[in-house]
Amino acid sequence: MKSYKTKLIILLTILFAISPAYAANWEIINNKSNNKIYFDLQNVVINNALIFYWSKYKILKTWSVSDCNVNQFAILTTLKYDSNGKLISKKSKDVNSLALEPIVPDSIAESIHNYACKIYFKNTDKWNELMISKENALKQNDSNTAFSSLKEAIDESLKLKKQGYGEKYFIESVKATISLAESYKNQGMLNEAMFIYDFLGSAVDNEGNYDLKNEISSNRQEIKSKIFLIQRQEEEKQEKIKQQQSDITAKKQFYQSQNPVNALNSIFQLLRY
Repeated sequence: MKSYKTKLIILLTILFAISPAYAANWEIINNKSNNKIYFDLQNVVINNALIFYWSKYKILKTWSVSDCNVNQFAILTTLKYDSNGKLISKKSKDVNSLALEPIVPDSIAESIHNYACKIYFKNTDKWNELMISKENALKQNDSNTAFSSLKEAIDESLKLKKQGYGEKYFIESVKATISLAESYKNQGMLNEAMFIYDFLGSAVDNEGNYDLKNEISSNRQEIKSKIFLIQRQEEEKQEKIKQQQSDITAKKQFYQSQNPVNALNSIFQLLRY
């Protein structure tokens, strides 16, 4: 049974290799005048950890895939042209046995792979900066700034998800925000923790990640129960204080009624009539 990654490679190979007629935006990625390497910026496809791309070197165009996290790649399709730019051959690898391989050092493939990964990671720069900002804020015990950075990181991760980066950055952002909420809870700052969980509930509501939804819902319910218990204890405390004050007032009124001066005053009042 083929893995999801293999199925995706099959699909993208079919989509791009069957019809080589497409609009391209070729960028030169080296400085060698006679052996220029070109990278197509127009037709880059990102899916989770993989980036798919066209490159061009001399009379060859290749449709390749790189996994930038493990530094491996594979050429999926190779197109060969004559000196007049006419396609003379096309070779595609058997997708059933296709596997990514390590990059040969100091090779043309390494130059192309490195450029592809530069594009892959460049899109995540803003998210990384926000997560660093969060860490710096926590080191300074500035939880408000940390939360602001995390909210922006979640927004940025959703943009990355739309670009094909999958849920990795979204999950990491949400997990970091859960950690901040739990630190509030452990400090007894339950209202602040609840505020964060209310935000997270809205953030994950339409994302379909049931594990995150269940974790947030469970933690939120725990805090909600604690807040209710504290409120109930406070109400009982206030009720007890109110009852004590009522008892003191009743006793005071009783003792005043038994005071001899009050009794004589009552008699004098009666004698006047």
